[in-house]
Amino acid sequence: MRNLSINDNDDNNNTEGSAAWVTIFSQSLIPCGMIGRSAKLTTRLVVPVNVGGSALRLRFSNRPAKKESRLDEVHIAESDESGAIVLSTGRQVTFNGNKELVLAAGAEAVSDRIEMPLRAGQYLALSLYSAKQPHSANSLGSHGIRSRRGNYCTGNFEVDRREYLTGRLLKMPIDTTIPLFRGMDVLTQENPVVISCLGDSNTQQCRWYTPLLARLYRAYPGKAALLNAGISGNRLMKDSPPGWGNMFGAAGIKRVEYDSFADHGLSHILLALGTNDLFQAESRFDKTPPPAPEEFVGICRDMAEKIHARGLKVIAMTLYPISFDKAPVKEKLRLAYNDIIRGGVFDDYIDVEGVLKNPGKPGYRDGYAIADGVHLTEAGGKAAADSVDLAKFMGY
Repeated sequence: MRNLSINDNDDNNNTEGSAAWVTIFSQSLIPCGMIGRSAKLTTRLVVPVNVGGSALRLRFSNRPAKKESRLDEVHIAESDESGAIVLSTGRQVTFNGNKELVLAAGAEAVSDRIEMPLRAGQYLALSLYSAKQPHSANSLGSHGIRSRRGNYCTGNFEVDRREYLTGRLLKMPIDTTIPLFRGMDVLTQENPVVISCLGDSNTQQCRWYTPLLARLYRAYPGKAALLNAGISGNRLMKDSPPGWGNMFGAAGIKRVEYDSFADHGLSHILLALGTNDLFQAESRFDKTPPPAPEEFVGICRDMAEKIHARGLKVIAMTLYPISFDKAPVKEKLRLAYNDIIRGGVFDDYIDVEGVLKNPGKPGYRDGYAIADGVHLTEAGGKAAADSVDLAKFMGY
């Protein structure tokens, strides 16, 4: 296994004796106004734990926002997989002794240390309440739930299903937004592999992330953490298109610095970007043409060099087999991009295209994508996750 000091963020406070702070769960943030309401209700993030330790700390960020944000209460407790908390295990989360967290635009904060013994196989529920709408947030697929109006941080509640019903009507995944949360670190003497999944909506929606996490954690209890750095609409080479309010985030080549490298104990980047560099080009999102293969391979080399400079490995997913049947130039580019990914520019690759593509025509296999032909169904996500050779990450 690798040495935890490879990536400690140049943080001299990241170790305590023989133990070190290691990130076990994370999310990337975008402007909250773009993705949903989080005011005057309780949002709860359900975190699967796979690395044991003696204490926790939580990191929060208002980096994407242009306005101050606050949380009135933050609470953490042991829970089951559904997010129902064990009341006797609850802890009030504080910040320099204060219950409330106030973050200026662009600011970040770390909670006070939380003494809480952890073990692989348990779940934690992080509950957040704010009377006013926070301005930075994201959603992580099936890992979040929300209440109707009210502060239920210290108790259990009936889940508000209206978001999910809206998603079904729109035939689009709509998941609970988690405001301001950036990452969860555990103080541990374990030396796990820590993988940051830097991706777009198919990463953020967790259709392959959650089943891959389940496989990894079953196979390697105590030895791995899988982090989610997905942002819907995110591109590898370009920032969020002009006029879209940064809702798709900065280019992956930029944000890897603060959405992956800022996490502790990192060993690998799982790169799942590039699809939107094609999908958004010459569309209502961005009128400019898609990048040529020479541009794509150049940025891939830059990304690999940047990651290797941190002492980390990078494994890339091939681009999803979305159908560009009405844009044959884009389809040729998609195939060219995948040849580049398979061609050795990264340490290794995962060929999700080969697993997900329809063998008879462009696009996904039947049942592997929702109606938009872009985003994965649960079946498609499971197929992608099941195709991953875990030894690519755990072969130490």
